[in-house]
Amino acid sequence: MTVFNNKEYLLERSIFGDFALIKVYKADKTGNAILRGSSNNFNQDMATAAKTVILEAEEIVEAGELDPHHIHIQGVFVDKVVLATKLEKRIEKL
Repeated sequence: MTVFNNKEYLLERSIFGDFALIKVYKADKTGNAILRGSSNNFNQDMATAAKTVILEAEEIVEAGELDPHHIHIQGVFVDKVVLATKLEKRIEKL
């Protein structure tokens, strides 16, 4: 129990993962990454909560080529960047 302003609160430890495998739109070689579409939902949170972060990027550019205002995941959280080998996006049709 923790006390704030004379009130007792029960605090729980936050969840974390050992590994985060994250697919990103574009990353630079230092690990800064730009997310696109629905990948914005949880990937940034998982990158900051995991012990080891591996990015699979559709495109890898040189350091400094990404606009700093559009970076969603900072390189300080990233351990490895790999190039995506399969870029085909299959959508089922009914």
